[in-house]
Amino acid sequence: MKSTILFASFLLFSSMSLFGQASNPFDGFRFMTLPTNQMPIGALWNTNIGPIGNGVSADNILKSSSYSNLDLLIDKNLKSSIDLGILQFLNAKGGYSALSNVSISVKKLERVTLNSLGVLKTNVGNQILYEGLRASEFIMTVDKDKSTDAQLDMMKIFTTLDFKVEFEAGNKTSIKVGGADLFIAYRVVEVESEKQNKKKLKFNTQGYSSIGSVTLSSVYEAVTPEYAIQICPCKIKHCIEDSYEENSNVRALFSKCAAQIGFDLTVILKNKMDMSTGKPQEYKYVIKNPGGSINNYNQSIYNNPTSTGLEVSYLNFERLVYENIGNTSTIYMLHDKKYRNVSLITAYYTFKNIIPNSVPGW
Repeated sequence: MKSTILFASFLLFSSMSLFGQASNPFDGFRFMTLPTNQMPIGALWNTNIGPIGNGVSADNILKSSSYSNLDLLIDKNLKSSIDLGILQFLNAKGGYSALSNVSISVKKLERVTLNSLGVLKTNVGNQILYEGLRASEFIMTVDKDKSTDAQLDMMKIFTTLDFKVEFEAGNKTSIKVGGADLFIAYRVVEVESEKQNKKKLKFNTQGYSSIGSVTLSSVYEAVTPEYAIQICPCKIKHCIEDSYEENSNVRALFSKCAAQIGFDLTVILKNKMDMSTGKPQEYKYVIKNPGGSINNYNQSIYNNPTSTGLEVSYLNFERLVYENIGNTSTIYMLHDKKYRNVSLITAYYTFKNIIPNSVPGW
């Protein structure tokens, strides 16, 4: 990373890995020589230079776990090294005087994981930066008369922070700092293989609704022993209604609303109960596609980590077309099989943990 390379002269502790400690939740992670506030999760990993590219966007990253009782999870020496690394990061970012005499104690870690099916599918056989471990909360202890200046200096380093004074003792003030999101460790895996089960879904029309002179087929549902899957242009209908005028081009309105508002997708997992409601788990998504059709689109349903990798269940929309019936103002999902191809896919990816070689800044 740029920041870790730029401040390499401040390295104080050696890179460490917990790979091989099966009972440790951080198995496979390499702890960094210096924390960074940038981590290109999903980037290809090169054994000589580290990550290649910027990784995936924020909406393809999932906060998969949170850890707060760190004394039971990591040993004292590693904890001290993490604390010291955060302090060195702060000093390296500008040498602010108010931060020159503070102590740091990390209190909360978050594990963030790649959540992009496309990256996994296209990188079988490759090594990728799959996960990061970040310090999302730490305690900063500072001289009481420098407390305000220290907080102002912190705001120059990070864009968003939460401060809360925890306690004061003598001439010292301890402040809980949240929102820093400093990455302290990362995990590289090689995506070894992909296997999948694929089942085509048959959708049935559940009804029609009218908007003035426009008739719109409303809800489509596919039911399997494990799932109930519903697709509805519900909000699209209201969007058309708001824009419809006499002699409007209904198809053009439908296409515009499908791109801007999107289709409502509901997935019910019939075999998994929501303990808070006592009903099957239900997930809702929005699919925005131009042209009033859904083409070449994958919608993840759930990710389930396994002992060897990851199990992913998703819907694959190869082609789902909404069209007018002749010259009328009725829009419906074509029932001809060549225009409707939606599959329920469960893919199994196997990973191999990689212990990266020493790379500058990593």
